[in-house]
Amino acid sequence: MKINGAVTEERSYDLAALQAEQQTTIADTYLSGGGSTSRNYTGVDLWRLLGLSDSSGGIGSYITPNVPGPQAPAAQHNDLTRYSVMVTATDCAQALFSLAEISPFFGGNPVLVATSQGAYNPDDLTPVTDSLGNSGFARISVPADQRGTRRTSNIVEIKVIAAPTPEVIWETPTAITPGTPVSDAVLNARAVHHGTEVPGTFTYDVPAGTVLEAGSHVISGLFVPTAPSSLTVARAEVTLVVAAAPVATISASKSVVKPGQAIKLSTVLSAETGALPGQTVQLLQRAYDASGFTPVAAVVTDADGAASVTVKPSKGTTYQWQFAGSTEQPATQSATQVVKIQPKVKLSVTKKKTKKGAKLTVDATTTPARSGAKATLWKQGKKTNAVLARGIVKANGKFRLVTSLKPGTYKVFVTVAAGAGNTKATSVVKVITVKKR
Repeated sequence: MKINGAVTEERSYDLAALQAEQQTTIADTYLSGGGSTSRNYTGVDLWRLLGLSDSSGGIGSYITPNVPGPQAPAAQHNDLTRYSVMVTATDCAQALFSLAEISPFFGGNPVLVATSQGAYNPDDLTPVTDSLGNSGFARISVPADQRGTRRTSNIVEIKVIAAPTPEVIWETPTAITPGTPVSDAVLNARAVHHGTEVPGTFTYDVPAGTVLEAGSHVISGLFVPTAPSSLTVARAEVTLVVAAAPVATISASKSVVKPGQAIKLSTVLSAETGALPGQTVQLLQRAYDASGFTPVAAVVTDADGAASVTVKPSKGTTYQWQFAGSTEQPATQSATQVVKIQPKVKLSVTKKKTKKGAKLTVDATTTPARSGAKATLWKQGKKTNAVLARGIVKANGKFRLVTSLKPGTYKVFVTVAAGAGNTKATSVVKVITVKKR
């Protein structure tokens, strides 16, 4: 016979073990299908068999003692009324008793787990020794019941049933770095029953704001429901790791590219113990005209902790690798890597003869377009270059530069100033010949 359920320790009994407990004899009379039955029974009082106190009405033995973390509040008035006992027989017949009815401090109706029987004599309650026969080595005797229905025989299990315990959902938190206070991101347990969140209060043995030393720390939480009559308290614990943040590097195969040209962004993730393989890292990007970073791709580090992603930026972009952390490693991020665009400048040149030479008109387009950029037409010299004209790039990337040239041969080119993620753009050199009229 097993005693289990909401008990501090499950136990098993055979006949000898039951008879070794303190014995009680009672007289019992009841009605059944076969008529009236009267006998004396000797055995163990169920209240005592469950390990409950003879001097108190509480159920302290059913609240797990000496557990770490927050403790349950003091037992509420008549706490034992929330418990019951189910007795099960070999043929699966069951009888249910409330702790309140069998308590000597409430119902005062004794229930006996009998191991022997004898002749009925309510005036002589000395122990009886006859075998229970086909009732097995243990059966229930309950004098308060007029009918025999709950007098279960051939007992195999006595189970203490408590109010349901909600499920605590508390994921193992991401590791944090030394000096980082414990926050609500760690202390975020929830209590759920039948898929519905249960209102109540969590108390943690490590309060928010606590700064922990490096190492692994077990944090305990105690949930007390708002409606304690329908659910019991619940406990849970998680392990929080406090460790130095890993290091994530960043490198680019090129730092200046043409629009749409492919480049590789790489990282190596490592901790004090070495490379961190099998970790998910994410590449983020922020275009020069964007306000924040956005994800590009998530990849898993290889055996050496390395990972890479190929990108084709169309405008100047800043990249960064990010590791969201794990239960063993804190989150971290790399430095930033700026990749600039080398713009293209296409131009066409037209000449119109004048009395003193020619009027030179340069129509040009820069890609990618950058509205407001300064464009300059230059005359290439042997030692220095001279400015011939200046202009401003329009929103569509086009601009026009006009100048007058005297007769002669010139080498001219156009530049667009650097800025907004672009490097300085320089066109090809055009050779211009202006003849005398």
